[in-house]
Amino acid sequence: MACGHGRVTRELARRGAHVLGVDISPALLANAKAAEVRSPLGITYRWADVTSPRCLARETFEIIVCNFGLSDIDDLPRALATVARVLNPNGLFVFSILHPCFPGSGDDAPSSWPPDKGYFHQGWWLARNPGFRGKIGSNFRMLSTYLNALTGHGLQIDEAAEPRPPAGNASDHLGAQVPWYLVLRTRKVGAGPGMDAALPTGMATEKQREAARRNIKKAQAAAKEKRTMADLPRSTRTALGKQGAKVARQKRSS
Repeated sequence: MACGHGRVTRELARRGAHVLGVDISPALLANAKAAEVRSPLGITYRWADVTSPRCLARETFEIIVCNFGLSDIDDLPRALATVARVLNPNGLFVFSILHPCFPGSGDDAPSSWPPDKGYFHQGWWLARNPGFRGKIGSNFRMLSTYLNALTGHGLQIDEAAEPRPPAGNASDHLGAQVPWYLVLRTRKVGAGPGMDAALPTGMATEKQREAARRNIKKAQAAAKEKRTMADLPRSTRTALGKQGAKVARQKRSS
C-alpha cells in the first residue's frame, strides 16, 4: 500500500512473496514498473485510491505492508477500512511511519508536528526545510490517533519497534536520544469459518517461496522474449504475428 517506486515491493518479492503494489501516483508507479521491466520479479503494479470503498474489490491478502506512506494519505480511517476489508482473518498489516513523538533534529530532519503549533495540532502541514517534507508536506497525527484508529478497525497490535537512530544521523543531542521511527505489526482479529486461526510466523512457506521463484523465472523469461522480439525486423515480427493468429484460429476450429 502506497508502494511508491517499489523499493519495498521488490524486497518482498525477493523474499518469496507474491506482490501487488498499489499507489495513487502515476509517476511513482511508472518508476516502479520500469524497475520491474529492467529486473523482473513477477510484481504487479496498479493505480489505486486506498480510501475508496471500491478499492481492491473481491481481492484478499495475507499481508499488507505500508512503508512511510500513511502520513501521505489524507483519510486514515478509510484507508484502514480498506486494509481491514481485504485482509484475511489473522492477516498482518505492517507499517512504518515517522514517530509521532519525534521532536526533530536540525534543519534536515523536521519534527513530526508543526513546531509553531505543537504536538496536539493534527492535520496536514508543510515543513520549512528544503527536503522531502518541505516540498510535499505530510499529515501529522498523534500516537493515540493511530492506536485508536487501528483498534477501531479490528487491527490488534502484535509487535512494535522504535529503532535507535543510526550513529551520526542526529544533528543535536536530543535527536540522538529519541526514536525517529515507529514500526507496528498488527493483525486482523478473529478468524472466519474454516480458516486457520494461527498467526502466520513468516513471510512465506517454502512451498510459497518456490512458487514465487518460478514466477520470477517466468517473468524474466517473458521479458527476455519480449526484448528478443523487439530486436527482430518489423517484417519478421508481422509474419510471426500472423502465424500465431492462424494457429489460434485452427485451435478454435478444432
